[in-house]
Amino acid sequence: MINIKKNVIIIAGPTAGGKSFLASYLAKEINGVIVNADSMQIYKNLPILTSQPSEVEKKKIPHRLYSFFDASDISNAAIWREQAILSIKNIIQNNKIPILVGGTGMYLEFLYKGMSIIPNIPSVIRDKVQTDIKEKGLDFIYDLLIKADPRIKDSIDKNDTQRISRMWEIFVFTGIGFSQWIKKPNLNNKLNFIKILVMPERDIIRKSCNIRFNLMIENGLEREVAMNRVSVKDTRLSKAIGFQQICDFLDGKMELNKAIDKSIILTRQYAKRQSTWFKNRFKPEVKIKELSEMKSFLKQFKLFSNSIS
Repeated sequence: MINIKKNVIIIAGPTAGGKSFLASYLAKEINGVIVNADSMQIYKNLPILTSQPSEVEKKKIPHRLYSFFDASDISNAAIWREQAILSIKNIIQNNKIPILVGGTGMYLEFLYKGMSIIPNIPSVIRDKVQTDIKEKGLDFIYDLLIKADPRIKDSIDKNDTQRISRMWEIFVFTGIGFSQWIKKPNLNNKLNFIKILVMPERDIIRKSCNIRFNLMIENGLEREVAMNRVSVKDTRLSKAIGFQQICDFLDGKMELNKAIDKSIILTRQYAKRQSTWFKNRFKPEVKIKELSEMKSFLKQFKLFSNSIS
């Protein structure tokens, strides 16, 4: 039996905030292994669009759970959590430190709080929900869901068909909102989580969103989308910000500069929603606004880590 009562670092925060930079810096200093906690980066097919680490970066520092599933595979918080725990155990067993990095707050919350065992939903309920979505529209079901469980509004995109249908199935069958189910944790992991929140000022995130998406274009985003659009169609990856906009450009429906501008705006809006979620739900031991203060942070981190070991 592996003793996993060890420190696990979580680096969380909104997109384009500098989480990956901090994780790489930290991993080099403390013999760490980076584990993905982003619901889009877990899929293959669109590594540029989903801002996954490059092959060069992966050779410098071990990375886990990036490009782990095919686009056609189904992943969710429970599936990711199971794989994350396996990775954490393996990393600790090899005398290294797990560093989880991502902006999918619910994934991280399921890991450090544990998660309840939601009952299996009967197929008749699932079929009924899918029929209602087709007949009444996703927006209609989303509105019903938010009215029934308003606490989840900041943690779910209104275009995320998979998660909306899943959460509505749970409510229809159990009469209990998803936010209430995740308040009933079990499966204690016996891990010591050190939670770090990277939350730069909004202006910095806005500029980072601009720089990052334009860098994606320089790195071949148009070609990546063109090569994978058929295999990604009707999968969760097709909801990745920028995918539809680049497809519209490729189809001649939108000029490239407008596709880029629209994608950047959507990224900023997503970052704002993430920021709201982390402010309300994520209670960090360390909060970072300025990545330029990395050396000072590292010194503080080592002191903090030693004090709870």
